[in-house]
Amino acid sequence: MNTTHILSLSLALFTAASFAFGSCGHTAVVPAPAQAERSGVLAQLDELTAPAGVPGDVFSALKAELERQLVLHKRIGSDGKLVSVPPTGEGNRVNEISYREEGGSNILVWSYRLLGDYDQNGSVSIADLTPIAMNFGRSVADYPAAEPVDGSGNGSVGIEDVTPIAQNFGVNVTSYDIEGSDDAETGYSNVGNILFEDALAAVGWLQFEFDLGATPAYEWYRVVPLDASATPGTPSLPVHFIPGGGGGLVIFLISAAESGAGLLEDPYVVLVDTAYEIGVEDEHGNPFELPIDVIVYPPFVADATDTPPYTVTPSGDLIGDFYVYATAEGSLESNQLYFRVEGLP
Repeated sequence: MNTTHILSLSLALFTAASFAFGSCGHTAVVPAPAQAERSGVLAQLDELTAPAGVPGDVFSALKAELERQLVLHKRIGSDGKLVSVPPTGEGNRVNEISYREEGGSNILVWSYRLLGDYDQNGSVSIADLTPIAMNFGRSVADYPAAEPVDGSGNGSVGIEDVTPIAQNFGVNVTSYDIEGSDDAETGYSNVGNILFEDALAAVGWLQFEFDLGATPAYEWYRVVPLDASATPGTPSLPVHFIPGGGGGLVIFLISAAESGAGLLEDPYVVLVDTAYEIGVEDEHGNPFELPIDVIVYPPFVADATDTPPYTVTPSGDLIGDFYVYATAEGSLESNQLYFRVEGLP
């Protein structure tokens, strides 16, 4: 960071902080607790020093803004002690969760999510000011590693990213429960737990992986963050597990087949010249709205439509069995549905 850039950042932060703390030409004064000596969180904030390479006035402005936000959002009491709440809310919900097949096992994969935990150590604290200072002015597009520090979600790191620290101050994640269900809505059962310390390093948010085994017991899975007192937070989005599932799409039969499960070893038994409707969703059970291609292989055994409602019709001159899958955007591919035809002429 060159001298000119440092000076400009310092001036910008000082101006922003001054605007937030005071107006009408008066010197800004941050409200202090009504006590002779500052204690608890405020005492820790006073002791925090600027990281190497960051101007002192820049860091002082960040500290002053954090104190203002902590008081504003009632995250500390008049004694400076932390008011604790569990990790909840849509902002802290794990929204990147999927699975992959590897070595005969099915691996559930998700990204860490806790707004304000910019150093990604599992809790939101005063120390999370430092990553803001170190990344100040950077855009996520140019610096993907800065994504977790963009707590405001505006695409760049700035003084506005102090607010998520104050809003989530003291919130922590020590582990995740992995839960499974047959319908994605109710009846979730615990299938395991993974500690925060088992996170995997990645560009951006930390990653977690959990082995569901060769034959997962449930059709839907989600993860639930737990804090230090084992209080559960907001569950993640659910992910729809389909044997042989692809990357981001799930194809399934809507119409009733004569028999079968749609698997290679147990194909759907269907009738010739009969239209069968199929559905396509994303991994979280939501309708997939981008253009989709429904592929039949071998291509001459059945007709398929590429616009909703998607249908597959085994043709009268069918030779052998076939399978169907869906693709989108050139890189997303669904699981495969296997068919065996009866009623041939």
